[in-house]
Amino acid sequence: MRRNLAMTAFASVSLAAALLIAHGHCKAAQPEVSFGPFVPTPMPVVEEMLKLANVTKDDIVYDLGCGDGRIVIMAAKKYGAKGVGIDIDPELIEKCKEGAEREGVSDRVRFIAEDAMKSDVSDATVVTLYVLPSAMLKLRPKLLRELKPGVRIVSHNYSMGDWEADKVVNVNVDYQRTLYYWVVPAGVAGIWRWRTTINGKAVECTLKLKQEFQKLSGTLSIGEAACEITNGKVTGNEVSFSATIQLGGREVKMTFNGKVSGDALKGTQLIDGTSLRWDARRAKVGIEGRWKWVAKTPDGELTGQLTIGRDKRGIPLFSLVSDGTETAIWDSYLWGACVRFSVKLWSQKGERELTFSGFVEGETIVGEVACDAWETKGEWRAEKMSK
Repeated sequence: MRRNLAMTAFASVSLAAALLIAHGHCKAAQPEVSFGPFVPTPMPVVEEMLKLANVTKDDIVYDLGCGDGRIVIMAAKKYGAKGVGIDIDPELIEKCKEGAEREGVSDRVRFIAEDAMKSDVSDATVVTLYVLPSAMLKLRPKLLRELKPGVRIVSHNYSMGDWEADKVVNVNVDYQRTLYYWVVPAGVAGIWRWRTTINGKAVECTLKLKQEFQKLSGTLSIGEAACEITNGKVTGNEVSFSATIQLGGREVKMTFNGKVSGDALKGTQLIDGTSLRWDARRAKVGIEGRWKWVAKTPDGELTGQLTIGRDKRGIPLFSLVSDGTETAIWDSYLWGACVRFSVKLWSQKGERELTFSGFVEGETIVGEVACDAWETKGEWRAEKMSK
């Protein structure tokens, strides 16, 4: 429950922390982040945030930058949820504990005085936020790496950049406030295969599925025919998309809805109005290891190495080498066979902040590299060197 009181408030970010590499695994530097000064969220807004998240007695609500703890306390008192409030200010944490005692919910909530960027939030089912816009962007990779698919996130007034909200709600309290709602998506990108029956014939189907946050794109192949999918989305573990493909000289419309569990995807496929079982399997993706990469960009050619490993909790960690300089990458994402990361590199035109995104197929990653200073995107390709 923190808000920027002035647009000049400063959020300090340090990307100069040392990179640790051991046994092929890399540890990304943790950015230093200011959540901003404490400003209480009005109670009617607190209530709307909890309604938007559909909080129930089965939830564990985490409030990062919890201030006086009012969100966690209301979640426990009104909805019977459990809650955890985290704030770096020990004095505020003491006020949280006093408030929980006064409202009779001390047995259902706990408050921790620490930096929320370093907290373990992996058991949360709901996360609430009211922090500086800069802090929202620094929290984004942490939340997507640590939270389980299906966890709901609600933010007061500030978004998370190009991770578009699943819902946006306006609330008029003192002035028009905006609430943003996201559902953490599962990583579903990859090559999926299954068999189905069309016009009485069994056919082989292949789906090359790409992902960026909750948005899906890709190509569906049925026998020798192929088409681009449309309306692709993943909400938690639930996948949906549509396709229109030419089969046997006619147009066939299809919709798919299923639930992913690891490398299995099960649900229903609607083919020309006929509902059939959908049971697909994903090809294994070997993402960990060292990759030699080259990028052809408007600034010229860039080359280097990329290391992808995992920490003891299984969370992916990235580091990159370019021109002999090794950089830990904290802004990184892995959605099955799709990777995305942002890093500052030196080019012929000076230091640039570049965003790499790519699709992993076998021992190769192919994708794009983007920069705000460019009018067009560059091309990026990596070949695996070792596991």
